[in-house]
Amino acid sequence: APAVGLPPSIFGLHESHLWAFLLAKVGVVTLGQGVYLVMVTSVALIAVGVTLVAQGWQQVYAGRGTLVMTGLYRHVRHPQYLGLVLIAVGFNIQWPTLPTLLMAPVLIVAYVWQARREDDELEARLGQDAGWYRRRVNAFLPWPRPLLALYGNPIPPSQRGEVWPREGEAPAVLPALAGEERVRSHRR
Repeated sequence: APAVGLPPSIFGLHESHLWAFLLAKVGVVTLGQGVYLVMVTSVALIAVGVTLVAQGWQQVYAGRGTLVMTGLYRHVRHPQYLGLVLIAVGFNIQWPTLPTLLMAPVLIVAYVWQARREDDELEARLGQDAGWYRRRVNAFLPWPRPLLALYGNPIPPSQRGEVWPREGEAPAVLPALAGEERVRSHRR
């Protein structure tokens, strides 16, 4: 309250929602509408985040050591991290504090870094299908779709009987990128 020039005693149930109070203060909405907007938005983000974490975990657990490319993982490679980010954003909308506002970007950067590390580990452990999947499906947002997803072969290389060249060998066009190469040559 002192940060916005008000005595703490004026804050009751509705006024304690910082974003609602700020929206009302600048005249965008009334305080009641602001509280409703803040609560609906934050609860929706938190609910979607919890759902992504739970369903993502269930799918990974059911896959037990295999590369999961179906369900949520058909649309994004890291739905669980996306869910955790949505939860953090939802809580910062609902009940922002200085520590949570400062830590949210740090947390988001940590999740992005961890996701990249996991992608590298999966590719090293599972090989060509993990690389194909990485180029075909975005890490966190299902849009915009990569060109390979739109024009490439929808079947993973191992299911097509294709094998990446041995280390040091480089084909003219990698099998998984053939569709992308076709798009590039078409634009010339």
